[in-house]
Amino acid sequence: MIDATGLQKVYRTEGAETRALDGVDLRVEAGEFVAVMGPSGSGKSTLLHMLGGLDTPDDGRVLVGGRDLGVLSRNELAEFRRREVGVVFQAFNLVPVLTVEENILLPASLDRRRRRHERVVELLSRFGLGPHRNKLPSQLSGGEQQRTAIARALVNEPAVLLADEPTGNLDRTSGAALMDLLAQLHTDGQTIIVVTHDPVVAARARRVVFMRDGRLVDELELSSAKASELLVARLVELET
Repeated sequence: MIDATGLQKVYRTEGAETRALDGVDLRVEAGEFVAVMGPSGSGKSTLLHMLGGLDTPDDGRVLVGGRDLGVLSRNELAEFRRREVGVVFQAFNLVPVLTVEENILLPASLDRRRRRHERVVELLSRFGLGPHRNKLPSQLSGGEQQRTAIARALVNEPAVLLADEPTGNLDRTSGAALMDLLAQLHTDGQTIIVVTHDPVVAARARRVVFMRDGRLVDELELSSAKASELLVARLVELET
Protein backbone atom coordinates (compact mmCIF):
# COMPACT_ATOMS: atom_id res chain seq x y z
CA MET A 1 0.00 0.00 0.00
CA ILE A 2 2.80 2.42 0.93
CA ASP A 3 6.38 2.27 -0.30
CA ALA A 4 8.59 5.14 0.87
CA THR A 5 12.27 5.13 -0.03
CA GLY A 6 15.15 7.44 0.83
CA LEU A 7 13.03 10.22 2.33
CA GLN A 8 15.01 13.35 3.18
CA LYS A 9 13.63 16.58 4.63
CA VAL A 10 15.46 19.63 5.96
CA TYR A 11 13.65 22.66 7.37
CA ARG A 12 15.50 25.98 7.26
CA THR A 13 14.57 28.94 9.46
CA GLU A 14 16.67 32.05 10.09
CA GLY A 15 19.85 30.35 8.95
CA ALA A 16 19.34 27.26 11.07
CA GLU A 17 18.74 23.81 9.63
CA THR A 18 16.71 20.99 11.11
CA ARG A 19 17.09 17.61 9.45
CA ALA A 20 13.67 16.10 10.09
CA LEU A 21 14.12 13.01 7.91
CA ASP A 22 17.44 11.44 7.02
CA GLY A 23 17.04 8.60 4.55
CA VAL A 24 13.83 6.91 5.72
CA ASP A 25 12.61 3.72 4.05
CA LEU A 26 9.21 2.34 5.05
CA ARG A 27 6.95 -0.23 3.47
CA VAL A 28 3.40 -0.82 4.70
CA GLU A 29 1.27 -3.61 3.29
CA ALA A 30 -2.45 -3.23 2.62
CA GLY A 31 -4.44 -3.93 5.77
CA GLU A 32 -1.53 -3.39 8.17
CA PHE A 33 -1.81 -1.47 11.44
CA VAL A 34 1.54 0.24 12.06
CA ALA A 35 2.52 2.54 14.91
CA VAL A 36 5.45 4.98 14.68
CA MET A 37 7.16 5.82 17.98
CA GLY A 38 10.18 7.81 19.05
CA PRO A 39 11.32 10.77 21.16
CA SER A 40 10.01 14.27 20.48
CA GLY A 41 11.72 15.71 17.42
CA SER A 42 12.56 12.30 15.98
CA GLY A 43 10.64 13.00 12.75
CA LYS A 44 7.48 10.96 13.34
CA SER A 45 4.94 13.59 12.32
CA THR A 46 7.07 14.73 9.40
CA LEU A 47 7.11 11.17 8.10
CA LEU A 48 3.34 10.92 8.45
CA HIS A 49 2.89 14.16 6.51
CA MET A 50 5.08 12.82 3.70
CA LEU A 51 3.11 9.56 3.51
CA GLY A 52 -0.15 11.49 3.23
CA GLY A 53 1.06 14.01 0.66
CA LEU A 54 0.67 16.86 3.17
CA ASP A 55 4.31 17.80 2.66
CA THR A 56 6.93 16.94 0.06
CA PRO A 57 10.38 15.44 0.68
CA ASP A 58 13.57 17.13 -0.47
CA ASP A 59 14.66 13.76 -1.80
CA GLY A 60 13.22 10.27 -1.99
CA ARG A 61 9.93 8.89 -3.22
CA VAL A 62 6.52 7.99 -1.77
CA LEU A 63 4.22 5.54 -3.54
CA VAL A 64 0.69 5.04 -2.22
CA GLY A 65 -1.24 2.28 -3.90
CA GLY A 66 1.39 2.33 -6.64
CA ARG A 67 0.98 6.07 -7.36
CA ASP A 68 4.08 8.22 -7.11
CA LEU A 69 3.06 11.33 -5.17
CA GLY A 70 6.12 13.21 -6.43
CA VAL A 71 4.88 13.37 -10.03
CA LEU A 72 1.38 14.68 -9.24
CA SER A 73 0.47 18.29 -9.88
CA ARG A 74 -0.85 20.38 -6.98
CA ASN A 75 -4.46 19.80 -8.09
CA GLU A 76 -3.88 16.08 -8.66
CA LEU A 77 -2.28 15.76 -5.25
CA ALA A 78 -5.19 17.57 -3.58
CA GLU A 79 -7.67 15.23 -5.27
CA PHE A 80 -5.56 12.21 -4.33
CA ARG A 81 -5.47 13.25 -0.66
CA ARG A 82 -9.20 13.87 -0.59
CA ARG A 83 -10.05 10.49 -2.10
CA GLU A 84 -7.33 8.10 -0.96
CA VAL A 85 -5.93 9.36 2.36
CA GLY A 86 -7.80 10.05 5.59
CA VAL A 87 -5.92 12.10 8.20
CA VAL A 88 -6.71 12.52 11.89
CA PHE A 89 -4.78 14.88 14.16
CA GLN A 90 -4.47 15.35 17.92
CA ALA A 91 -6.49 18.56 17.57
CA PHE A 92 -9.98 17.65 16.42
CA ASN A 93 -10.07 20.36 13.71
CA LEU A 94 -13.84 20.29 13.36
CA VAL A 95 -15.62 23.23 11.76
CA PRO A 96 -17.34 24.85 14.78
CA VAL A 97 -20.40 26.15 12.89
CA LEU A 98 -21.17 22.79 11.25
CA THR A 99 -23.06 19.94 12.87
CA VAL A 100 -21.59 16.49 13.39
CA GLU A 101 -23.26 15.25 10.21
CA GLU A 102 -22.11 18.26 8.20
CA ASN A 103 -18.53 17.89 9.44
CA ILE A 104 -18.45 14.24 8.42
CA LEU A 105 -19.91 15.01 5.00
CA LEU A 106 -17.50 17.89 4.32
CA PRO A 107 -14.79 15.99 2.36
CA ALA A 108 -17.42 14.33 0.17
CA SER A 109 -19.16 17.64 -0.48
CA LEU A 110 -15.97 18.90 -2.14
CA ASP A 111 -16.33 16.20 -4.80
CA ARG A 112 -19.46 16.63 -6.91
CA ARG A 113 -19.03 13.21 -8.46
CA ARG A 114 -19.53 11.50 -5.12
CA ARG A 115 -22.69 11.33 -3.06
CA ARG A 116 -21.92 10.06 0.42
CA HIS A 117 -25.12 10.47 2.42
CA GLU A 118 -25.53 6.71 2.86
CA ARG A 119 -21.90 6.48 3.95
CA VAL A 120 -22.46 9.25 6.52
CA VAL A 121 -25.46 7.41 7.96
CA GLU A 122 -23.34 4.26 8.24
CA LEU A 123 -20.52 6.10 10.03
CA LEU A 124 -22.88 7.90 12.40
CA SER A 125 -24.27 4.53 13.46
CA ARG A 126 -20.94 2.74 13.67
CA PHE A 127 -19.27 5.41 15.78
CA GLY A 128 -22.23 5.93 18.10
CA LEU A 129 -22.82 9.46 16.82
CA GLY A 130 -26.40 9.08 15.61
CA PRO A 131 -27.94 10.84 18.64
CA HIS A 132 -25.46 13.72 18.14
CA ARG A 133 -25.79 14.18 14.39
CA ASN A 134 -27.35 17.66 14.68
CA LYS A 135 -25.10 18.89 17.48
CA LEU A 136 -22.26 21.39 17.08
CA PRO A 137 -18.72 20.37 18.13
CA SER A 138 -18.96 22.57 21.23
CA GLN A 139 -21.79 20.34 22.46
CA LEU A 140 -19.68 17.16 22.27
CA SER A 141 -17.22 15.51 24.61
CA GLY A 142 -13.60 15.15 23.53
CA GLY A 143 -14.10 11.51 22.60
CA GLU A 144 -17.18 12.35 20.54
CA GLN A 145 -15.31 15.09 18.72
CA GLN A 146 -12.44 12.77 17.84
CA ARG A 147 -14.85 10.07 16.67
CA THR A 148 -16.43 12.70 14.43
CA ALA A 149 -12.98 13.59 13.08
CA ILE A 150 -12.25 9.93 12.31
CA ALA A 151 -15.63 9.48 10.63
CA ARG A 152 -14.89 12.55 8.51
CA ALA A 153 -11.52 11.06 7.53
CA LEU A 154 -13.25 7.83 6.46
CA VAL A 155 -16.21 9.26 4.57
CA ASN A 156 -14.56 8.85 1.16
CA GLU A 157 -13.40 5.30 2.04
CA PRO A 158 -9.68 6.11 1.81
CA ALA A 159 -7.08 3.46 1.14
CA VAL A 160 -5.01 4.65 4.13
CA LEU A 161 -5.93 6.21 7.48
CA LEU A 162 -3.16 8.30 9.07
CA ALA A 163 -3.49 9.40 12.70
CA ASP A 164 -1.09 11.79 14.48
CA GLU A 165 -1.37 11.41 18.28
CA PRO A 166 -5.14 10.78 18.01
CA THR A 167 -5.56 10.18 21.77
CA GLY A 168 -3.38 13.09 22.92
CA ASN A 169 -6.33 15.30 23.91
CA LEU A 170 -8.39 12.51 25.46
CA ASP A 171 -8.61 11.02 28.93
CA ARG A 172 -7.57 7.41 29.46
CA THR A 173 -11.08 5.98 29.10
CA SER A 174 -11.91 7.93 25.93
CA GLY A 175 -8.48 7.12 24.50
CA ALA A 176 -8.97 3.40 25.09
CA ALA A 177 -12.38 3.51 23.43
CA LEU A 178 -10.87 5.29 20.44
CA MET A 179 -8.16 2.66 20.10
CA ASP A 180 -10.83 -0.05 20.26
CA LEU A 181 -12.43 1.68 17.30
CA LEU A 182 -9.17 1.81 15.32
CA ALA A 183 -8.48 -1.84 16.13
CA GLN A 184 -11.89 -2.78 14.75
CA LEU A 185 -11.25 -0.76 11.60
CA HIS A 186 -8.01 -2.69 11.16
CA THR A 187 -9.86 -5.98 11.64
CA ASP A 188 -12.18 -4.89 8.84
CA GLY A 189 -9.18 -4.40 6.54
CA GLN A 190 -8.38 -0.68 6.89
CA THR A 191 -4.70 0.23 6.49
CA ILE A 192 -3.75 2.39 9.48
CA ILE A 193 -0.58 4.26 10.50
CA VAL A 194 -0.54 5.92 13.92
CA VAL A 195 2.09 8.27 15.32
CA THR A 196 2.15 8.19 19.11
CA HIS A 197 4.24 8.71 22.24
CA ASP A 198 1.99 6.36 24.21
CA PRO A 199 3.10 2.70 24.45
CA VAL A 200 -0.46 1.69 25.39
CA VAL A 201 -1.69 3.15 22.10
CA ALA A 202 1.15 1.65 20.07
CA ALA A 203 0.53 -1.77 21.64
CA ARG A 204 -2.78 -1.96 19.74
CA ALA A 205 -0.87 -1.99 16.43
CA ARG A 206 0.58 -5.12 14.88
CA ARG A 207 3.94 -3.59 14.02
CA VAL A 208 5.81 -0.71 15.64
CA VAL A 209 8.64 1.18 13.97
CA PHE A 210 10.94 3.36 16.07
CA MET A 211 12.49 6.65 14.97
CA ARG A 212 15.38 8.72 16.30
CA ASP A 213 17.10 11.74 14.72
CA GLY A 214 15.09 11.47 11.52
CA ARG A 215 15.83 7.80 10.94
CA LEU A 216 14.05 4.50 11.41
CA VAL A 217 16.23 2.65 13.89
CA ASP A 218 14.23 -0.45 14.82
CA GLU A 219 10.91 -2.25 14.47
CA LEU A 220 8.96 -4.75 16.51
CA GLU A 221 6.24 -7.19 15.55
CA LEU A 222 3.62 -7.36 18.29
CA SER A 223 1.95 -10.57 19.36
CA SER A 224 2.59 -10.60 23.11
CA ALA A 225 0.15 -9.67 25.86
CA LYS A 226 3.04 -7.69 27.36
CA ALA A 227 3.50 -5.61 24.22
CA SER A 228 3.13 -2.26 26.01
CA GLU A 229 5.85 -3.21 28.51
CA LEU A 230 8.23 -4.05 25.66
CA LEU A 231 7.46 -0.74 23.99
CA VAL A 232 8.07 1.25 27.17
CA ALA A 233 11.47 -0.38 27.59
CA ARG A 234 12.44 0.23 23.96
CA LEU A 235 11.31 3.87 24.08
CA VAL A 236 13.38 4.49 27.22
CA GLU A 237 16.42 3.12 25.39
CA LEU A 238 15.86 5.53 22.49
CA GLU A 239 15.49 8.54 24.78
CA THR A 240 18.70 7.86 26.71
